[in-house]
Amino acid sequence: MKNYWLVKQEPSSYAWSDLLADGETEWTGVRNYTARNNLRRMREGDEVLFYHSGEEKAVIGIAKVVRGAYPDSTATEGDWSAVDLAPTKSLRRQVTLREIKSAPRLKNIPLIRQSRLSVAARDFIVISLHDVAPANRDLADKIISELVRSGVRVCSLLVVPDYHHQGLATKDRAFVSWLRDLESEGYEIVIHGYFHERPRRPDETLRDKFLTRLYTHNEGEFYDLDYEEALQRITNARDEFRASGLTPRGFVAPAWLLGEEGERAARDADLEYTTRLRTVRDLRSGEEFPARSIVYSVRSNWRRAVSRAWNAALFQFLENNAFLRLSIHPPDYSHPIIWGQILRFIDMMNGTRTPTTYREWIAEQRLMVDRET
Repeated sequence: MKNYWLVKQEPSSYAWSDLLADGETEWTGVRNYTARNNLRRMREGDEVLFYHSGEEKAVIGIAKVVRGAYPDSTATEGDWSAVDLAPTKSLRRQVTLREIKSAPRLKNIPLIRQSRLSVAARDFIVISLHDVAPANRDLADKIISELVRSGVRVCSLLVVPDYHHQGLATKDRAFVSWLRDLESEGYEIVIHGYFHERPRRPDETLRDKFLTRLYTHNEGEFYDLDYEEALQRITNARDEFRASGLTPRGFVAPAWLLGEEGERAARDADLEYTTRLRTVRDLRSGEEFPARSIVYSVRSNWRRAVSRAWNAALFQFLENNAFLRLSIHPPDYSHPIIWGQILRFIDMMNGTRTPTTYREWIAEQRLMVDRET
């Protein structure tokens, strides 16, 4: 998925005509953390809208990234980055800020929401792959490869430490090596429960039975765990992953069924965030971000049919949000109708959203808050 960006520059300092004359330039001098992080996400071949700030306030031309992020040689202190840009084409007609503001579909883009940002990205999507374990590594690898072919270069991998008591994932050297390679490429490793299963209990209410047996099939491990047991499992997973050279920052409970005690345990284990079906929570600040995930249930024909219809409507409802989540489970790939819809959604977002990970997205929100305060 090619990413699209916008850079802003006072024409008196460096105009579009200067870039045309130079043929290529080092984009240096960015001293804003959010803008710097956007530079670091740029990849060779990404397209960049060149915006004249000041009195003009208009997009003038389209450039491309010809070299990804590297240390900014003009920085005398601090950790700053630069990229190389080359012109692609001038616009026949400038697109003014007034026109951009008048377009309803563009009301949430960073140019409007973060008007002082010098390097802006499109809206974001996090694609997460759930239930990753040694037993389904080959299938997970196929899914990741197809996502790459569709332009999704990073996603959050929700790894189960001991899936259904089949054995510690970290004891599988090939599996751990595979995860480390992915992490080095920008993928994120997330702790996803511990055993990913919950024994049935004799004193369950109707609500308990619905959530742990129908909504999910006996996998709501952290639905009602007490604090001590939740903390033990989460810290065990964290330490096992770290000892294997992995750097998990987040915790996501199986089926997103996370009780208050489990959330407190994740926070006390120094993890940075968790997610639920409808929200993402920063465990450091306690801030909760509304963000409904698109997810499928494929255990039966009727579930697949309902999922497809529901998600088609849900996607239309959510597509104008600045942040989208798409959650994939390995069995989704085995149902061509379901997998086809997932790929169509990704194709529809091509060029309008930047794929990222939960870890990077949370870091971005913190930087925005720091800047505002």
